[in-house]
Amino acid sequence: MNKEGVIIKSVGKSYPQRDGSHRRVLHDIDLEVAQGERVMLVGASGCGKSTLLRLIAGLELPSDGTIEVDGIPVTGPGVNRGVVFQQSTLFPWLTVWQNVTFSRQLRVNMNVDDSQVAQAVYRSNALMNIMGMDHVRDAYPNQLSGGMQQRANIARALVSSPAVLLMDEPFGALDAQTRETMHDLVLHLFNAEMTTVIFVTHDVEEAVYLGDKVVVLGSNPGHIDSIYDIPFGHDRSHEIKFTPEFVSIRNDILNRIRATTGVRTNQDALRKMTEFR
Repeated sequence: MNKEGVIIKSVGKSYPQRDGSHRRVLHDIDLEVAQGERVMLVGASGCGKSTLLRLIAGLELPSDGTIEVDGIPVTGPGVNRGVVFQQSTLFPWLTVWQNVTFSRQLRVNMNVDDSQVAQAVYRSNALMNIMGMDHVRDAYPNQLSGGMQQRANIARALVSSPAVLLMDEPFGALDAQTRETMHDLVLHLFNAEMTTVIFVTHDVEEAVYLGDKVVVLGSNPGHIDSIYDIPFGHDRSHEIKFTPEFVSIRNDILNRIRATTGVRTNQDALRKMTEFR
């Protein structure tokens, strides 16, 4: 069996409570992400999307089941996984260039030869160029816009050539126009790097536009409700958002997420509530 990519088998996650019980957050997650595939995780708030991402990152360990990356069990954080969070995690006392090359600097100090140092510098420069950050390489994080900070975060996560890039709502705090720009930028970057991507988002349109596959998680506890294959290929532009096929897929996923919440509008209750106005 080909073990390249991410394989999640029967994964569950529970947290102990003060009364001695356990709160089940994820249950029986089975998912395979092929090498180079872009999988988007969506679902209602509290369904466990970010928890699942943290388990894949090794920041937490599952209560049940196993996670493998390229055939290697996940037992903690590792250089084969890069992580980008919603909020900036740049070191404020380092310049953009120093932040981007930070993980490489750690490895450079571990008895590597000159050719490896040269390769590290070349890759860091290439990523800075792709991300359009050459002009801010000597700036500090507090001198950057939110969009620029996230560009630096993504470049830093990719500089060590991780097998998997994990992204937890990386554009959630950005304004709509900056988010659109970032979408095109990361699509270009994904195509250039061919990195496996697992991406958490609340934005279904974002998920359909960026993903090869959209996984809908249900709640109580979190579980895989449904999986949608996205048929648009990797060479995409914003024009596809206006096509009937794109709109249909987006609406199907939105309706499925609404169905997983179990929330229904009670018209009688609404009428009674308005009587007290």
